Amino acid sequence: MKILSPLRGNPFSDPRIRETRLRTYTVAHIANLAADPRFTGIAEATAEVHAACYGATAEAATRDTVAQARRVRMEVARKDFLALMSQHEGTIRGLWGRNSEQYLRFYPAGASEYHNANLQNIDEKLKRYETAALEFAAELPPIFLKAFLAEPTEEDAKGGVIPRFRAARGAQLKALGAKTQGKIAAGSERKALEKRLYRNVLLVTAELIDASPEELEAAEQLFPVHRLFKKKRPVKKAAKPSKDEEAQDDQEEDDDDGEEAEATASTTEETTAAEAPQAEAPHVTRTDPTPAPSAASGEEAGDGSVLAG
Repeated sequence: MKILSPLRGNPFSDPRIRETRLRTYTVAHIANLAADPRFTGIAEATAEVHAACYGATAEAATRDTVAQARRVRMEVARKDFLALMSQHEGTIRGLWGRNSEQYLRFYPAGASEYHNANLQNIDEKLKRYETAALEFAAELPPIFLKAFLAEPTEEDAKGGVIPRFRAARGAQLKALGAKTQGKIAAGSERKALEKRLYRNVLLVTAELIDASPEELEAAEQLFPVHRLFKKKRPVKKAAKPSKDEEAQDDQEEDDDDGEEAEATASTTEETTAAEAPQAEAPHVTRTDPTPAPSAASGEEAGDGSVLAG
């Protein structure tokens, strides 16, 4: 890509360019500009925009971390309320009975209703539980009221689970708002940096309008665009076999086919021979004119003649 081609549009606005790569490019670009006396002013202006951009990016990252921590704290407070609410369901049932008016004011759909609540409607359910606790406070144990409704104090920094959850939820929502603002500010500063980098292309091009091709080629080094995109690794393709290798493979396949055919024919012949009925041999009575040697004569002939017979 020829970076000194101003009519091709702003290459720094490409969404594929990651934050870290744009930062790496900008740092190298500023250093290259500062090394040339003609472009030190451009380098200083770019450094200011760069600092603003990544200052906003760092601030946005910090706000995101804070928002995550606030969410964790809110979830802890939510679990504390659910655990305590489930534990004291027996207290309410024991005082008035499952089908009583008082019990239904606390648990109109049972304890599971609170467990199934989401962040959009849990505050409504907390308000209902709190209202019922205040209405029947005279009949409830003091420890129940303290566990659910007590405001934080110096002696008890945590306080009751309902005020604790509301405080944690409010802090989380505030952190989410700050996180959103930080992201908007960081995005705005990045766009300013992208425009600044492209303006540098135009300024350098104008400065080198009468430059020779060699000078223009040297000026390309001011814009290390190779840092913007990840290099693609070449895909290795399997080597195509040569004609001799293909001919050898064909011959081996033919030999294999011939061996298979011979083996099949041989098996067929053996099977046919085994299945065919065998003719009975005629009975022949043989008359041997020579009398069988006696044991004595065998002993005289030696062990070889006996074994041979």
